[in-house]
Amino acid sequence: MTAGRRIFIGDVQGCADELLDLLDVLQPSADDSIYFVGDLVNRGPKSLEALHIARKHATGIVLGNHEAHLLVNRFFEDRTHAIATFPKLEDVARAEDWQELGEWIRSWPLVLPLGDLCMVHGAMPPSLWHPDSKIGEWAGRTFSNDEQTWFVLSTRYCTNTGQVPDRDYPDPGPPYLPWDRHYRGPWTAVFGHWARRGSFRGERVVGLDSGCVYGRELTAWIAEEDRFVAIPARQRY
Repeated sequence: MTAGRRIFIGDVQGCADELLDLLDVLQPSADDSIYFVGDLVNRGPKSLEALHIARKHATGIVLGNHEAHLLVNRFFEDRTHAIATFPKLEDVARAEDWQELGEWIRSWPLVLPLGDLCMVHGAMPPSLWHPDSKIGEWAGRTFSNDEQTWFVLSTRYCTNTGQVPDRDYPDPGPPYLPWDRHYRGPWTAVFGHWARRGSFRGERVVGLDSGCVYGRELTAWIAEEDRFVAIPARQRY
C-alpha cells in the first residue's frame, strides 16, 4: 500500500487544459500515485499535450478504446496515413516523439490490479466478476484485436453471461443491464468510458467519465478518502 493517495482520473479525451486545472486543484505530492482510466486522446483539442502531461505524472494507465483504435489503424506506423485517418490527432502524428508515444501506448495494460482496487477502461471481463476471481491471464495483458479485449474496452451493457447487445444507446433493456450490475469481483473496479452515466460510486465500482469533452466535468476519485474531485470543462469541444 502506498503511503500517499491513489488518485484516479477519468476520460481526458484531449482536454489538456482541464487536466492541468484538475491537477492544480488536487496538488499531488511526491507520495501520491496518479492513475488514468484511458481515453486520453481524441475529440478534444490537445491530445498531444494530454499525453505528455500523463506521461509526466502517471503511475499507471489502462488502454482506452480511443487509443486502441489508433493501434488498429496503424496510427504509429505511417505518419501520412495517421494524419489522413485521424485529422484531430495531427498534433500527435507530427510530434517528434510520435513513435515513442506509440510504444508507450502499446505497453498500457487492459486491466490493472492495485491491491483492493482494479482499473479498466470500459468493463471488467466476466472471468473476473466472481468473489473468488484471480487476476490470472489478465495480469500484464496488452492490446490484441480480439473479442475479449474489445469487451474490456467498450462494453456498457451485457447479460449475466457477458453477451453484449447490438447497440447500447438507447438502453437496450432486459436481459441487458449495465455490466457492473453483474459484477461481484473481489476488487473495487475503477473505470471510465460511460459519459452519459457520469461519475458515480457503487458498492463495488467507481465510474469516472463525467463528459469533460462534452462541456461537463473532468473528475478524479481519491481512493483513500473515497472522494470525488471535479472541475468544470472550459467549453464543449
